[in-house]
Amino acid sequence: MSAIRSGPAGVSRGFLLLTQVRHEAQLKYIGSVAGLYWTILNPIIQVGAYVFVVTVVFDAPLTATEGGRLDYAVFVLAGMSTWLAMQDGLISSAGSFVRHSEIVRNVVFPLELLPIAAVIVSLLSLAVSLTALVVIDIAGGRDLVPSVLSFPLVLAVQLVFTIGVGLALAVMTTFVRDLLYLLPVLFQVLTLFTPIFYSIDALPGSLQTIARLNPIYQLVDSYQRIFFEGTWPSWGGLAYAAIVSVALFVAGRAMFRALKGYAEALV
Repeated sequence: MSAIRSGPAGVSRGFLLLTQVRHEAQLKYIGSVAGLYWTILNPIIQVGAYVFVVTVVFDAPLTATEGGRLDYAVFVLAGMSTWLAMQDGLISSAGSFVRHSEIVRNVVFPLELLPIAAVIVSLLSLAVSLTALVVIDIAGGRDLVPSVLSFPLVLAVQLVFTIGVGLALAVMTTFVRDLLYLLPVLFQVLTLFTPIFYSIDALPGSLQTIARLNPIYQLVDSYQRIFFEGTWPSWGGLAYAAIVSVALFVAGRAMFRALKGYAEALV
């Protein structure tokens, strides 16, 4: 972080963000066995566990797909890719003030870059998951063109959502440190209630409506349409997710600006 501490007053925010992203990645991944696990093995292990439990332990019919276990694994991996990246980004954002307390207390620094950098670094795990997914798709003869052209738009909505919520969590965690322990549990519960490893059609009608109101589901559905079905995302669902994401971003940024002064004093 010496570049940030000694940089001139006119250093651009882009340079500061790039420096912080590099530092965040080094802390999280470089020279760390846990970091290597999270990046490469975690998506594979989680997807494998869900496929095993659903298809072997419970011997459930694979109503989410028309194929066998491999198709079902691709379906789950497509949905889990976005969800795990968002979960990683939000948990890292929540702890960003606490994790970088020396910057918060001692450095003149645009503090919103701390949670934003955490979200950007979470895209590394997404890149690993999507690389594996695309390789499997190509090996299986799936045609991802032209649907994959819509992916940058889906990713942009995902980033707006995650950064908005991450900004709010960054300052909230300085007031309620227990959030760092509660969030992983909350996300595990949310995983079960979001149609990721089962089709939304498996839910009763009223629960389908509730699930569709969850912007995370709309992003998961977009990934599964693009990388599993090879079709365009639901434009109505994606538009809804974009509207909610922008609203959460505006609210999260407002909360961050209102509370960051208090948060600095508590770190």
